[in-house]
Amino acid sequence: MDDAKLAEWVKGKKINYVVLRASEKVLMDYCGSVHPQIPLLKFIDENGMIVDSHQGYEAGVLEQKLRQLIQ
Repeated sequence: MDDAKLAEWVKGKKINYVVLRASEKVLMDYCGSVHPQIPLLKFIDENGMIVDSHQGYEAGVLEQKLRQLIQ
């Protein structure tokens, strides 16, 4: 999908948040790989900084990471 079609799709879906196009650079910068595992969790603090992340599914990981981060 080209940028114009993506922008049209975002507008049509009334998405009100930033949509990040996953180029190879974006994937490397945010995921450390051009083939990240799904789901990909990023924990972002009040300053917009990534403070933790997790790739792949493991039961209970979300809850465990959130407990660690709010302590």
